[in-house]
Amino acid sequence: MRTLLAPSRLAELNASEANLKQLGEHVRSLHKASGGLQLP
Repeated sequence: MRTLLAPSRLAELNASEANLKQLGEHVRSLHKASGGLQLP
């Protein structure tokens, strides 16, 4: 499906996914730092 996207749209999608991954990592680190529940 990605091959059908224009190069500029593909770049936007990749950037959005990278931002989402970075945000998730940051939220998890904040949760851990605040003493949140850690699953094994």
